[in-house]
Amino acid sequence: MKKEDDIKTALNILTQFKAFDRYSNIFGGFPRDLYFNKPYNDVDIYVRGVHNFNSVDYESLIKLILKGRTLLDYKHTGSMSSDVPHILNTSEFLIDGLKINVIFTNKVLNPYEDFDFDLCMFNLNEKGEPEYWGRTKLDVLNKTRTTKINPDISKAQVMRSLEVHLPKLKAKYPEFTFSI
Repeated sequence: MKKEDDIKTALNILTQFKAFDRYSNIFGGFPRDLYFNKPYNDVDIYVRGVHNFNSVDYESLIKLILKGRTLLDYKHTGSMSSDVPHILNTSEFLIDGLKINVIFTNKVLNPYEDFDFDLCMFNLNEKGEPEYWGRTKLDVLNKTRTTKINPDISKAQVMRSLEVHLPKLKAKYPEFTFSI
């Protein structure tokens, strides 16, 4: 039952962010892990943000968008990395026991340009179903278990992916072969 409740919570929160930015979306690990029936840690909601806010302003903006809902364990986590230039701000908090990461970006995300491995190119649609966007669609969906690094991301993002993201993906998805 927890999975269904978490999907419902995530979609409810996403709907509220879509009222602020219609391009808001849930990408990455949550829908991917749902698809592969793996445990998930959190939900990443990407929102096209506004420039020149400080951490207090982002917390106020999030509370305004969520209509005053209580944000447990709120943390401003800053920019994810200086080598990911489109990230303006990240914040995390708990709602209904689910960890939510809100990532404000300076553009509408394009999975083909902004995500490192095609294994991460999942989003959650409005029905709560994971959808796959990767270029090697047949490989992943036919379970040949090969995933490739995205050739369209910057060299800095590739380096960050190899150092930080790849070890995590390999640990969680040992059945995959990762092609660099």
